[in-house]
Amino acid sequence: MITVIIPTCNRPVELKTLLEKISHQTKGVARVLIIDSSDNPFRIVSSNRWTFDLSIHHVTIKSAAVQRNIGIEMLSRDCEYLCFLDDDVEPHPDYIYRLVDGLEKTKGIGISGIALNPTKRDSLRTKPRGLYGNLQRFFGLDSIRDGALLKSGINIPIRRYDGEIQEVEWLIGCSVWKFNAISDLRFESDFMGQSLSEDVIFSHRARQRGRLFVDPTVHLNHSESEIGRPKGIEFWSMWVINRKRLVDLFDKNTLYLLSYHFANFGQFLSLIYSGVFVRGGSTRQALGIPMGYVRLIRRRLSP
Repeated sequence: MITVIIPTCNRPVELKTLLEKISHQTKGVARVLIIDSSDNPFRIVSSNRWTFDLSIHHVTIKSAAVQRNIGIEMLSRDCEYLCFLDDDVEPHPDYIYRLVDGLEKTKGIGISGIALNPTKRDSLRTKPRGLYGNLQRFFGLDSIRDGALLKSGINIPIRRYDGEIQEVEWLIGCSVWKFNAISDLRFESDFMGQSLSEDVIFSHRARQRGRLFVDPTVHLNHSESEIGRPKGIEFWSMWVINRKRLVDLFDKNTLYLLSYHFANFGQFLSLIYSGVFVRGGSTRQALGIPMGYVRLIRRRLSP
């Protein structure tokens, strides 16, 4: 039995499109749980059109992480596989089935495909090269190792469309899990809104229980809806804060903390450079890095 959990907030058009895509999955999906925190709750016009059991649960807290936790709490022990999907994605017709098949073959506990934004030509990242690439590696912002989770808290994606299933150190949010392996695991409960990096933290903790994989031949489109998504200064502030949570989960080693701060400094310089030399750029985004540090200090000083 495969259950899909979808946290959603104020994206009714995207959510309807996703439900249609799930209906056209080749096979396997038995139940879909929508955890909705929209200002105007999502309504189903007709439930007869879906090929799965669909239920919607309205909540007041606007947190993708907490909404996923609510969904997990609602699952029974007969759930064999759990699939998380964001509300602004469109999985290819065999996305879920092929990932379940991949879990069976690898004996792993979690697996994902590759998320691509069809509106962005550079949605699939390339390995670092040239002067800029070497600088990224120097600051711990990139690596030649696909699927790695660096000491700096930077997660490196899979950067190819094909090839064999590959073991990785973290997974994207749109992933499939063996439920009995992670049934008592939860996302960070204090991450509000579009919870940046909550999937990386969750999968890093899950990796202590079993192996994680990515099938680079399995794809979904991710439109990256701007509704509720942090941008600019707020994004980079969250980037600093949430990665610190991840680094704190690593071994208590001074090297990890130094790598984290060095990567933040490198990203600050990169944002300044882009703001000055890239057409249409703005150095204001770089303010998100020191703002993140200010918020971290305030949290530490608060009782």
